[in-house]
Amino acid sequence: MAENQQHILVYRLSSMGDVVMTIPVLALLLLQNPNLKLTVVSRPEFEALFRQLPRTAFFSVDTIENYKGLSGIFKLSVAIAKIKPDYIADLHCVLRSKILKFFLKFRLAVPTKSIEKGRGDKKKLCANNPQKKLYQLKTTFERYADVFRALGFDLDLSSEMTYPSFRLSQKTMYLFSKSENLTAIGIAPFARYTAKTYPLQLMQKVITQLFVQYPNMHIYLFGGKSDLEKLQQLKTVNQGKITIIANELDLNEELELMSNLKLMLSMDSANMHLASMLGVPVVSLWGATHPFLGFYGWRQNPNNAICADRIKYPALPSSVNGSKVHPGTENCMETIDPMDVVKKIIENL
Repeated sequence: MAENQQHILVYRLSSMGDVVMTIPVLALLLLQNPNLKLTVVSRPEFEALFRQLPRTAFFSVDTIENYKGLSGIFKLSVAIAKIKPDYIADLHCVLRSKILKFFLKFRLAVPTKSIEKGRGDKKKLCANNPQKKLYQLKTTFERYADVFRALGFDLDLSSEMTYPSFRLSQKTMYLFSKSENLTAIGIAPFARYTAKTYPLQLMQKVITQLFVQYPNMHIYLFGGKSDLEKLQQLKTVNQGKITIIANELDLNEELELMSNLKLMLSMDSANMHLASMLGVPVVSLWGATHPFLGFYGWRQNPNNAICADRIKYPALPSSVNGSKVHPGTENCMETIDPMDVVKKIIENL
């Protein structure tokens, strides 16, 4: 370790979107504190996300096998103690991380700070109350940053930063060659929950009209292995100008391809955050959730978020992640007009 170098252990598991949102914050933290190094504790499938960060090590935690249950948390505390960090930043703040902090207290006498999630304010914005007024809550990026500030580190999220660059591998180069001399955009049409997923038939209308109004375009469809059948349904027009990359690339290869896109159309999902991390403009669609809850993409234009109709559904949003739906709002995404989506995409291109 270099002289006077300080070491923060950063803990964040949970969903991919939550983990991706740590990346720009950590990048700026490292940029503004050159004598700092990090060890990121997260799930093994997320390791590729942190490879572009300097002075950053990754500690893989598999909570299904190696670190399962209470005994697994204790085992994790033993492993973390051996790393000997100078500080611990808990960006998760759930029961597991609280138990981990308790175990570590007997092994490491280091400053530890946890994220303040603002659960009360989020609950008010998600209440089933048609009279509620929406207002912008503190972003998750600022909540992450507050943890490091509380540990005594300078961190200005408004300062300039360089997005990580990716060189195309042979595999991604082949896939990207299909869009040669065309404008390449990505579409990630799915989300974990139905109430924040744009109906497939409406997404088909978006794609059809995009080619009518902007024929010099190639679309890459993103998704998981389980989405392949539905993605094939979207590939009914201009098939030569649509490439399904679901189940074709690993995470690092997806990042390579995504970083070279002109634009991404996404739900409120991990793909929105991946594209945002890479500096790609995102047009995002919101149903049961809302950007004001603090989970909008990093430095994305607020005008590029298209939300379900709150005149028809004034009780929206219904939950932070889309898992809870107020009765009667199940089909709220249908209120987003496909032509409004097309217009917004063309406007950004």
